[in-house]
Amino acid sequence: MVKFWRVRSKKAQVLQAAIADLTAASGTADDTVADVGASFNQTTLNNNFKDLATKNNAILAALRNAGIIVP
Repeated sequence: MVKFWRVRSKKAQVLQAAIADLTAASGTADDTVADVGASFNQTTLNNNFKDLATKNNAILAALRNAGIIVP
């Protein structure tokens, strides 16, 4: 059984480990995951990774603030 943080249950509790935020060393987040196209473009690829890391971290922050996952 997986137990959410701050949720009371009479069943055995399983401790949750904190989930670390993602980091993206380069790129610019703009809320768009762009098609990299047929020819390779490092900037587009870096921006896509930055967008995904930023969005993932926003979701994690919302879950932490709601008390669903541990901070």
